[in-house]
Amino acid sequence: WREWLKHGTQTVRANSCGRFQSSDNGNMMRSANARSEYGPFLHEQILVDLYRKNFHVITSYTPEGRISNFSHIDIEPMRPISHEFDVFWTANGKNITPVNSKSLVRSDLKGFSGLMTLQVKVVDPTTLVKSERFRDELMTKTLTWTVDLNESPAPELPTPPAPPTSPSPEPPAPPVTEPIFDPVGKFCSYKHWPHGGADSLQEELLYGDKVTRHLAGKESTEPCSAGAQGSKVYRTYFSQVITCKLNSTSSGVILAQISKNEITEEVENTCKIP
Repeated sequence: WREWLKHGTQTVRANSCGRFQSSDNGNMMRSANARSEYGPFLHEQILVDLYRKNFHVITSYTPEGRISNFSHIDIEPMRPISHEFDVFWTANGKNITPVNSKSLVRSDLKGFSGLMTLQVKVVDPTTLVKSERFRDELMTKTLTWTVDLNESPAPELPTPPAPPTSPSPEPPAPPVTEPIFDPVGKFCSYKHWPHGGADSLQEELLYGDKVTRHLAGKESTEPCSAGAQGSKVYRTYFSQVITCKLNSTSSGVILAQISKNEITEEVENTCKIP
């Protein structure tokens, strides 16, 4: 609180009715988002604690010490979304201003020669912290290097040429596959066999080298057409395949047809024409 009071921050006090207010006019009552004048004091404590435990003023930099054949020094300060850090460079104690504050190159040292000391000081100037003691201890970083400008700069390594690019190969064409069943109704071979009763009857529908199996479904009875007596019994098989006509004229082979996701098999025909 001491540091904030130095800057004239209005404080919390008790008025005659025992309520708290943050200014003399009483219209800055505390709120959930801590926008009152005394709220930033709490923010400062959070920020200081983050610097103690997690934050680094400079996240990466050229290692300190003696640099032979000096050509450049690079640093990367932390990047908050609200502001930029202050960066101060010195050469033998004299302030210099590089073209790029994050990189000191040899051409930035015109007028200097021989052995010299380079320093950079990076400071977080955020207004959320009023304590300069905290700013100096936790929010400031100084780095030091020694260089000799009488040494020739290290040669810049040539940028390797980009490898030649070849056109991307055409993606392979998808394999051509015939449908399991021809949509216009080609003839397919058909066979069936019982497995423990009508409900477990299975059949295979063959089209080329592809086989589809279906479990037995339900039976239905249809009366004979006009002028005949008796009935026809059909067993229906549900299928994921549509419009394949099955047919055979061989003796003993049943006639079946797939239509609209189901297979219908005539299993009994007692129709007799009088």
